[in-house]
Amino acid sequence: MHTIVQPARIHNLNPDHPITRGIAPFNIGDDEIFNAEMQPGKYELLFNTSGEEQKITAFGGWCREEGMGRVAALLPGHLPGPYMQVPYNEIMWRAAHWALHKDIPPSGAQSWTKK
Repeated sequence: MHTIVQPARIHNLNPDHPITRGIAPFNIGDDEIFNAEMQPGKYELLFNTSGEEQKITAFGGWCREEGMGRVAALLPGHLPGPYMQVPYNEIMWRAAHWALHKDIPPSGAQSWTKK
């Protein structure tokens, strides 16, 4: 289910979900694409990931609510590249708050790369 390490991109962000609303597509650097196959069910797609070399598109993030429980699954991050991207840090921040039924405050996310 894992692909080769390759330049990857997050795209097709769900404009209606608070985790991804207002975030534009972005490159995440080198990463593996986790090519999970989702069975039909009660999940909401947050975004897709694509690999440049293999021309593959996969589910990159999804969430689900069941009763009072919430879960958000974010699949990029096998290598450091995604964590160096401000939009991905923002998605992680929002996902944690959303899953805890908390208001999502501004994150102030910044790149972890040295300037």
